Amino acid sequence: MLAKLPPSNEPPQLPKPTDHVFPGNHIKMFNALLDRSELKLDRDGNRRTAYSLRHTYICMRLMEGADSY
Repeated sequence: MLAKLPPSNEPPQLPKPTDHVFPGNHIKMFNALLDRSELKLDRDGNRRTAYSLRHTYICMRLMEGADSY
C-alpha cells in the first residue's frame, strides 16, 4: 500500500521505549504519516483523521458479520 514515502527534511521523532506517552502524541504521528504518504485527503477531498479509523473499523467489522450489540 505504501510504496515509497517522499523525502522529508526532518527525521521522524519516534518515541523511545523509556519515553512517557502523552495524549495527542499518537495523533501527531498519525498526521505526519498521512502528510508524508500524501494520504491526508480521501478521493472525495475529505480530510482523514485518526478518528476516521474508528468508522472504518466498525464498518469493516459489520461487513464481516460482527454482532452490532
